[in-house]
Amino acid sequence: HQLWAGAIAEEELRAEVLRLIHRAFVGLAGDQRAQLRDLLLHVEKRAPNLLDARPALHRLGRVEGNTFAEALGALARHSEAWQQSPSEWKPDSRNPRRQFAALVRFLLARYDVPTCLDSAWFGGWEPEAQRQQGWFVHVGSGQNIRTADLPLVLSKRMAHVFAEAPSELTATEALRWAQVMGQEGSEMLAQAVIATELGRNFADESFWSTVVLFLVENPMLDPDMVGPIVDYINHQKYVPTEEGEPPHPNYTMKGRSAVKLLSQVEEWHERLARDNRQPGGSWESSGIAGFEWMDDKEEGLRWTIRELTSKKELSLEGRAMNHCVASYVPNCRRGSKSVWSMQVDAEGHSARVVTIAMHNPSRNIVEVRGRFNAVPRQLGKNPKNKTLERPYRELLARSGAVLRKWIEAEELGRTTRAY
Repeated sequence: HQLWAGAIAEEELRAEVLRLIHRAFVGLAGDQRAQLRDLLLHVEKRAPNLLDARPALHRLGRVEGNTFAEALGALARHSEAWQQSPSEWKPDSRNPRRQFAALVRFLLARYDVPTCLDSAWFGGWEPEAQRQQGWFVHVGSGQNIRTADLPLVLSKRMAHVFAEAPSELTATEALRWAQVMGQEGSEMLAQAVIATELGRNFADESFWSTVVLFLVENPMLDPDMVGPIVDYINHQKYVPTEEGEPPHPNYTMKGRSAVKLLSQVEEWHERLARDNRQPGGSWESSGIAGFEWMDDKEEGLRWTIRELTSKKELSLEGRAMNHCVASYVPNCRRGSKSVWSMQVDAEGHSARVVTIAMHNPSRNIVEVRGRFNAVPRQLGKNPKNKTLERPYRELLARSGAVLRKWIEAEELGRTTRAY
């Protein structure tokens, strides 16, 4: 009641969840404040697991808005659209994710809403989060997702695919999933596209939609190359050079050949590798802690995960692993991403196992690749992986357990489906 009345300052609160609730009340109108108060009191009695300050969606990482406590505040901002009183809601699960999903549908939905839209409530009150919350309300009121305020145009087929998108995807990822699958792209291609910046960003969508269509129309293109292709196109069209303009600001997909594009991507990565072998060029650490662990199944194996903070380190990693991690240098310099090397040490001999890319603001792992761009979860599916030595394949298979321990220890998120 003191929080609702504004009778206590945030700095006087010790518990993080109380500070989050205090912030949730800030900016609310009178009726909304009363609705949030009543909602919190009912949740405290019926579903106390929702009064939690830990990240709610691991996929989003530790970002503002990504707690159940903050999501309740976001719900209160839509209280004028509530269909029922929260006092009538009774949870039928002990799982907080399921409890919140049931609560938001009880309050705002008269019709089925895809699970992927739940992520809208964990983005705080930023304009994009408000926009996505509007999608939830729109669909919950019985309207078609195609007529919502979307950043792209969905066909009827895409809208159908969106409604059935995997539950672990966020709303933006599900839109990309629908865009690829709705144009008859493969599931592996959809996963590969989601793992790139396109899974989080819809800037200049009129152009990037042509890139997605190009990928779909070239079904023999190795999905492992989608990330490098997107990086290459982004650098050609959008990343300024030292002289100023990007290399090709008017870059278009019209008339592109997949074979020629792959050749250009390869040449670009080779040039990056040469440039990054030049001395100099380092940046500040992301501030995220690395990891060290003694394997409890293989005696004598010591696993480490270490951040790479210079052009030289990225160049060495790329040469040793035979992939294009050097393309991350500009993002690492800006601090938007970081690159990590997972290695294993046995009897004084060290071996690189996988390279990890992190989106720093969200603390989300966005890419994991082994030697020659090997994707760990595809060990038995991709014929190329059979050329890797058996001892290395065994380490690659074990790397997932190590990564999960690091994620748990540092409360990281993960958008890649490499494992």
